[in-house]
Amino acid sequence: MGLETNIMLYIAAGISILLGMMMRRWSGQHDLIGALTGSAWQLIRGKRRGGQLTDIEERVAGITSAATTGEKIRRATGSVIGHLLSATAGLIGLVLILAGIAMAAAGYFYFS
Repeated sequence: MGLETNIMLYIAAGISILLGMMMRRWSGQHDLIGALTGSAWQLIRGKRRGGQLTDIEERVAGITSAATTGEKIRRATGSVIGHLLSATAGLIGLVLILAGIAMAAAGYFYFS
């Protein structure tokens, strides 16, 4: 258990951290809570211009612009499912980041 183990752990840790960061970034873009917080922050800071809609207003407008009630339900359901998937992806991303840090620490402290 020498240099090869350290290198393999560092490579695995780097890949794990990178994947975790990518998943967290993706989940932040599709999360309804993040959109709501971002919209509220945009309104509080006064960054809203004229007819420019905030992110949450755009999502609601997309749902309400549907022609039929069934289409509105389908769009709202898709939004909720996307939110649940993004929350799960965010949690998995966090676990991957923590696992990567643990692998890097194990490679540095235990196998050196």
